[in-house]
Amino acid sequence: MLELVCKESFHNWNMPKRFGRHWQKIVLKCKFLPLAVKAMACLLCEDTNLRNWEKILKHDVWELEPSHFGNEKYILPALKLSYDHLQSQLKQCFAYCCIFPKGYLFDKNELVKLWLAEGYIKPVATDKIEETGSCYFEELLKRSFFQPLDVNDKEKCNMHDLYHDLAKSVSSFCQQLEESKSISIKPDTRHISFSGKDTQKLAEEVLIAQKLRTLLLPTPAAKDFGKMLDKMLRTLSCLRVLDLSSSTIKYLPDSIGKLKLLAHLDLSRTEIRALPDTICNLRNLQILKLLGCLWLWELPKDLCNLKNLQYLELDDIFWYKCSALPPRIGGITNLHNLHAFHVRQESGYGMKELQFMKNLEGILHIFNLENSDDATSAELKEKENISGLVLEWSNKDADQQERIVQERVLEHLEPHHGLQKLQINHFRGNQFSSWMGILHNLKEVSLNHCINCRLLSLGPLPHLRGLRIKGMLELEQWPETMYESLIRLSISNCPLLAKLPGNFPSLKVAKIKNVMH
Repeated sequence: MLELVCKESFHNWNMPKRFGRHWQKIVLKCKFLPLAVKAMACLLCEDTNLRNWEKILKHDVWELEPSHFGNEKYILPALKLSYDHLQSQLKQCFAYCCIFPKGYLFDKNELVKLWLAEGYIKPVATDKIEETGSCYFEELLKRSFFQPLDVNDKEKCNMHDLYHDLAKSVSSFCQQLEESKSISIKPDTRHISFSGKDTQKLAEEVLIAQKLRTLLLPTPAAKDFGKMLDKMLRTLSCLRVLDLSSSTIKYLPDSIGKLKLLAHLDLSRTEIRALPDTICNLRNLQILKLLGCLWLWELPKDLCNLKNLQYLELDDIFWYKCSALPPRIGGITNLHNLHAFHVRQESGYGMKELQFMKNLEGILHIFNLENSDDATSAELKEKENISGLVLEWSNKDADQQERIVQERVLEHLEPHHGLQKLQINHFRGNQFSSWMGILHNLKEVSLNHCINCRLLSLGPLPHLRGLRIKGMLELEQWPETMYESLIRLSISNCPLLAKLPGNFPSLKVAKIKNVMH
């Protein structure tokens, strides 16, 4: 049995044979428990120093009784050893996870944002701080402190109950409270999570922990703070993370502005109608979550004062029902996501607002480009993290002079060469920009109602997988070009287009209607 376990766990290691006997002894120390053996394998698989293996074997932790770990439940010595060999930042991040209930589904990106708000991530000069946090998570995953739900998706993970017990045993100032049990909060508590609906009782008791930094409500059940929310915000001035999601609040008290250290605020799935102006006093706010806030129609006019805001999380529907963001949104230079930007001619709404937003990522949709007076100032070419770009003019007729202006605007909106998705709507120019043929990383292109363009010259675009052309009424020519990766092609309402290129070797789906026969 011993030989089988050792051989199986040692199989994929490129270790010298002299390590084999030590590994047998370590497996014995683990009492053949798979979780313990795996923890030791993760700890030692890259360590080629035999002396370190001997230190592990002789460590006092193997002889300790369960009570020595400061917890009623048994903590496997192998897990404790694995924890002891983590870097200090990783220890802090792991221990923080004990405030979540057992069986909780961790989302990598959300957990990293919480670590960021708590100040647990130590910046590295060569990486963005979010990338460093991602490395923390991946290192803990690699060492089996997290278990992925799917081998193909390692961003959704659980934590084994014994690892959760370990986190609880090594954490300090953390409390996980349950509604079914009596709520008893210690004055020196720094981090609290609460599972249940009776948040009024929680709000009354939590006031004793005046140095509280974290209040999380990880369950989706509706919660009612009653009249205690304002008093709680006035008392807990050290809060850095505040989760009010799924609560019944319709208005946020002005006292939210007193939380000067607040870095993470979650108001998702509430009935909140408007945010108070005082929220713009939160100069340390990094994450503002407003997902599922169906009654929220606008944001405070001084939102640009949130200089450290990095994530403004809103549903897609908000970006479309909100015709204008607050003015001078470009002042939030650290913002990562700005899904929609409506260009206006008034001060504070021009393309220049995008100039210094170097960290934008994901999809950016720019509306009303006919109002653009200086498209060059947006500096889209410098924004390497934008993966998708939608450029849209309003659906209005344009005379020849206006067409020339639109062509110049499009030319000045050249994106970074790493762009993967491009959509252009209601462009009235006579020809597209030359840069469209050199975006070699494009995977999807959509051209809608660009009614005056007669020539479609996209270039070879070797990675293009999807192409959609709609309502290009004057389109006549599509020069022969090889589209070796194109899988999906859709063409509709292009009545003058008589001939298509013949080089679509990978094409699987083609939908063509209302073109010249």
